[in-house]
Amino acid sequence: MKKEQLKRLQWALGTLAVLMLAIHGYILLKVPSSGVEVIPEQGQREPEARKEASAPEAARKESSPVEAPADPRDRASQKEVEQVGEALRKALASFRLTTPTVRKSGEAYTVSIPHNLNIHRLQFELMEQLGEVDGKIVKAIEDRRRDRMEYTVEVDGDWACRIVLMQRESISALSGRMAIIVDDFGYANNELVRKFLYYPKPLTIAILPGQKASGVVARDARVANREILVHMPMEPLNERFSDEGYTLLAGQDAGTARLRVRAALAQIPHAIGINNHQGSRVTADRVLMKAVMTELKRQDKLFVDSRTSSKSVALQVARELGLRAGANQVFLDAEDKESFIEGQFEKAAAIAGKQGEVIAICHMRKRTFKVLERMIPRLEQQGIRFVYLSEVL
Repeated sequence: MKKEQLKRLQWALGTLAVLMLAIHGYILLKVPSSGVEVIPEQGQREPEARKEASAPEAARKESSPVEAPADPRDRASQKEVEQVGEALRKALASFRLTTPTVRKSGEAYTVSIPHNLNIHRLQFELMEQLGEVDGKIVKAIEDRRRDRMEYTVEVDGDWACRIVLMQRESISALSGRMAIIVDDFGYANNELVRKFLYYPKPLTIAILPGQKASGVVARDARVANREILVHMPMEPLNERFSDEGYTLLAGQDAGTARLRVRAALAQIPHAIGINNHQGSRVTADRVLMKAVMTELKRQDKLFVDSRTSSKSVALQVARELGLRAGANQVFLDAEDKESFIEGQFEKAAAIAGKQGEVIAICHMRKRTFKVLERMIPRLEQQGIRFVYLSEVL
């Protein structure tokens, strides 16, 4: 083996080792120092060294929940038990589920949850919510054959109740769909562009026509099997703008507007439609919008109003002409701050949970991608499904 290949192999093995340490550290960090005793399902095969502890009588004893104390003075108050129930409801709500019914029967809260919900992430959320009321899980019994998880909960050191989670095949964790459009491709073809293009979740790519990298980015987006939009430049009210021969300008006649739309689509031939770049002045012009939508309908393309102005009539005109059309509902990165972007992702997810779907727009920026990498997996665990634009129009 050549020295260069050997170095690469050593580097790869080193990276893998660091990754394993990081995962191990994360697990240790997330599990409380006091620990939660997790008992596996009965009948699960155990190592030879523990065979004595696996005798039927011992197994029944170990896998039994912590019994409620006979003396009421050793139990949590009724108010504290109710706080445990509220903590459970808050943990479930954080996953944007259609509110499951939490039933209280005797000394246990029981709830049915989606079969594809990550129950361990729900457990971490439940632990955090219980911590707010001085509660904690002291024992967990997992029965994988019955898709059942049972927790024993204490509040301020006193036995409180049990929580039983039942995973049901008939319930899905899907709480809504989100289509993300990423604007402003075409200015450059660099590593950040490639990160967006090859990110392993659906992102609809909006490319400006007439820029130095428009053609190559359109080609690469096609290779990456991305849905593509023409990010059509339109004249704004009070912002600076440029015209490379594609911008729709106030006062243009209908023929010129249609020709510019036609030219932009010809440069980016695999685009499924357009959305507007800027355009607060032009999207309020009904005559000009009718010319644009007429050309889009002729080519069987769709339209998304980026909603850069509350006075826009673009969506209304598009629908009047029978065009497949929609509108941006959330600008994810109107402020280039990670905390703001995270909040906007949460806002978009809330809309998806309430309405079933949402269209959101962001821009090709480093911070946006960094937050996107964190938020998409997190929201998927909460039942949000990320889709291409065409799936919500």
